[in-house]
Amino acid sequence: RQQLGDDVVPDHPLRVEWVGPKAGKQLRDSARNAVALSIVFIMIYLAFRFDLRFAPGVVIGCVHDALVVLGAFVLTRREVTLSTVAVVLTIVGYSINDTVVVYDRIRENLGKYRGKSFGEIINISVSETLSRTILTSLSTLLSVLAFFIWGTGVIKDFAFGMVVGIIAGTYSSIYVAAPLTEWIDKRLSRGNKAAKLKKQLSAKPA
Repeated sequence: RQQLGDDVVPDHPLRVEWVGPKAGKQLRDSARNAVALSIVFIMIYLAFRFDLRFAPGVVIGCVHDALVVLGAFVLTRREVTLSTVAVVLTIVGYSINDTVVVYDRIRENLGKYRGKSFGEIINISVSETLSRTILTSLSTLLSVLAFFIWGTGVIKDFAFGMVVGIIAGTYSSIYVAAPLTEWIDKRLSRGNKAAKLKKQLSAKPA
């Protein structure tokens, strides 16, 4: 008031706004619904593009990344705002892009290495895309680190979530999504073998 003068700053506030718990509950519900809907549509997309066995791995990876980012905000006592929801959705999209690259290579190698098991093909595919994953993640991480170090306010919080999310997304693409896909494939193969054996036993005459 001393800098602006009495003619600019009024004696009494013209308007007072207060955000209650109801608004916070609406923000929490909107954030949860936005993340859940995005994961559901991503799962549908991957089921159509690849195979149904690929979808659960991506979903678990997305949930893993979202929880890691939210957990980092809670541990560092940062405020959860609309920018937090934006960073979670951004990280989900980033992780999906990274995982789809690995899945594309797995699909290519399924036709290329017909004599190998599904687990071996996953290991080969992850190894072939590992250099691309590391270079992409590092270049993105360096860019975001600049905003985190020299940014302020909302930009700094957004950059913090991106730094944590990029690390978690890179980790989940290699160590969460792909191994889970292999585990699901083993379960499905075991179930198909059991169903075939049961059908053969039931077809035999008594």
